[in-house]
Amino acid sequence: MAKSFHQQAGLDYGETFNPVIKPTTVYTVCSLAVSKGLSIKQLDVNNAFLQGFLTETVCMEQPSRFINSARPNHVCKLHRSFYGLK
Repeated sequence: MAKSFHQQAGLDYGETFNPVIKPTTVYTVCSLAVSKGLSIKQLDVNNAFLQGFLTETVCMEQPSRFINSARPNHVCKLHRSFYGLK
């Protein structure tokens, strides 16, 4: 999870939407398919916010549980996005 307490809406990010599918949605789609006699071959949910490349430079502190003891003051430069990053 990214620490976003220094970011400002409109300056550091424009939107905060994360495309997350809820279990209720999966149940609804499956129940509709069963009630209509349709078969489901595959249900693929792609979380783009977990896989996307960053277009700007983003650095963050080392996570508290994974601090490099040889370099405790170094920061991490992110190349790809992850959950909680705005």
